[in-house]
Parts: sequence; C-alpha cells; structure tokens
Amino acid sequence: MDDFVTIEKYVNGQLSPVEKAAFDDALRTDPALADALAFYLLTKQAAREEARQQRRAEFETLRHQLPDTAFEEETPVRPLWGGTSGRWIAAAASLVLLLGFGWYFVRFSSGLDGQTEIAQTTDLNTRVDQYITDNFSTLSPSMGGEADSLQTGVEYFNTDRLADAGRVFEGILQRQPDNDTALKYAGVVSLRLGNYDQAITQFRRLSQLDLSANPGLFYQALAYLKRGRPEDKREAKILLQRVIDENLDEKGAAELLIEQL
Repeated sequence: MDDFVTIEKYVNGQLSPVEKAAFDDALRTDPALADALAFYLLTKQAAREEARQQRRAEFETLRHQLPDTAFEEETPVRPLWGGTSGRWIAAAASLVLLLGFGWYFVRFSSGLDGQTEIAQTTDLNTRVDQYITDNFSTLSPSMGGEADSLQTGVEYFNTDRLADAGRVFEGILQRQPDNDTALKYAGVVSLRLGNYDQAITQFRRLSQLDLSANPGLFYQALAYLKRGRPEDKREAKILLQRVIDENLDEKGAAELLIEQL
C-alpha cells in the first residue's frame, strides 16, 4: 500500500489492528517512514493554519462590504430576496458560513505540535510493544488442574500456532471458567492476534479473580493501549493508576507507561 495512504489511515484511525501493529513496528525501524509521518502531521497543521488565516481575511473583507443600512433601526419594506435587502441577506449568510468555518479551523489548529505528538505516540507504542515482546513471546504453564491441556496450548503458542492455542485455552475455560492460567493465556493470545476487545474482556475477568498475584488490571491497560480508540488512553490511565495506588502486580511497568499518558 502507498505510504501516504497508509499514513493517512493511521492518523485517522482507519487501519485494522493487524495493520496498525505492523505500522507501529515499521515506525520503530524505518526512519524514513517516521519522517514521513512527522512531515504529514506538520503539513496538516500548516494547512489548518493557512486555512484559518484565509477565512479570517475573507471575513474581514466581507464585514467591510456590508451596507451601512443593514444596521439601521427602520428600513423600507422590500421584497425578501431582491434589491439591497437581498444582497444583505446573501452577505449575512456568507458571513455565518465564514464564522462557522473559522471556528472549525481555529478549534482544530490548537493542540500538540506535530513532532511532539508523534514522538509521544511512538515512545508509548514502543514501551507497550517491548513489554509484550519481553513477556508474551513464549508461555510456560503452571502445575495444577488441566495441566495436560495447558501444556498443549502452550506448545501451540510457542510454535506460533496462536489460533490453535486460543482454542485450547477457551476449551479449558468452558470446563473451568475461573482457571486463572487459562484465562491469562487466552487473553495473551487475543492480544497477540490483535483481538483487543476480547483481550480486554478476558483480562477484566482475570482481574476480578481473588489471587495472591494478579496482573489482570495491568494487562487490561495494555489491551486498551493497543486498541487505540480515542477514549482508550483515558481508560488505560485509570487502570494503570489503580495498579500503582494499590501496589498491584506490574506496578513498576505501570509507572513507566503512565508517564506517557
């Protein structure tokens, strides 16, 4: 796919989870792509500012062209769309449109500088992906019930048969809905496959189990950050803050991530 098209879809949140993950990976290894994204954001910012200035100039020109009679208390009765009144109404309608467009461009011209925005996003994505790489590349089951089935799922996972692993873990959960290891591993599979909605649900269920060590809230925050919807950063920040405040599993990692939110 053309880089420009991909960048535009990335900025507008139109890439699929798999495409977005691949683009994030490429950003960390391809300086030319990172530069292209930064250039796109800066160009977009400059275009907004230029449009705002143009609308302001048009507004000022139109304001000075309005007839003085438009502000008189009493005016002769004329046909609604004819003569001076018709010209004034047309001018007023144009003025309203310009005001609307002016507000649009003023509203969107504010915000983070493009370079700062891409730097923050890239750094956050890098930290999230590095955690996933370091902790979710291989699995090892704990001893206990369903150990044989867990081992089968782990073997599938460790040989990149993620979908098969997911089916094994889901099968265990049908028999043992509160099997924390199967629930954790099922969530990891969903996260790795880009099924972020499912991962969020699975990690939420894990966080609700009464365990001496429970990383469910932190993993749930990771899934929100990977999904990347407009409201997801806020949800992730709330969960990470809980992990920190309640001194839960992965507190140190949560402190590193929350710095970028």
